Amino acid sequence: MQNNSINTNYKDLFVASIDIGTNSTHLLVAQINSDLKSFTIKFTEKSTTRLGERDDDGNLTEEAIDRVIETLKRFKEYCISYGVSKILAAATSAVRESPNGRNLIKRVRENIGITIELISGAEEARLIYLGVLSGMSLENKSHIICDIGGGSTELILANSKDTRALTSSRIGAVRLKK
Repeated sequence: MQNNSINTNYKDLFVASIDIGTNSTHLLVAQINSDLKSFTIKFTEKSTTRLGERDDDGNLTEEAIDRVIETLKRFKEYCISYGVSKILAAATSAVRESPNGRNLIKRVRENIGITIELISGAEEARLIYLGVLSGMSLENKSHIICDIGGGSTELILANSKDTRALTSSRIGAVRLKK
């Protein structure tokens, strides 16, 4: 994801992360304490948007796009109510593989004011690794981390210091259902 600087002149900042996936869209609001170099999760929300629904040409359907847009409007309202100073939004498999995926990104930016970063499979795997690392100790042992999403599955070989392999395959729970 983009390196967006956060104003660390304040003790407590609120930031939001939005994950736009093939099956669901997630919001996480965290309070950052720059003095302690820590964060506390203040709010989470999930909406089953089923963005992976596509037409015969592989395009995201208008109905699926509308569900995501309505969800993001609601998520932005939550962010406003928490005083969020920065929203980081990322789209994954369904958007990056759809011919009209960039149209969704443009519509969201123009209509809601949220900039969505379209991330690669390798970047998705790297972010999953960082998420796991923030929640558990891998020590200095090698681990395989597997994340099965709606449109893709990420496999990561890593230890607490670095990744050795980051892979993303076009196999996910929604794809396997079809």
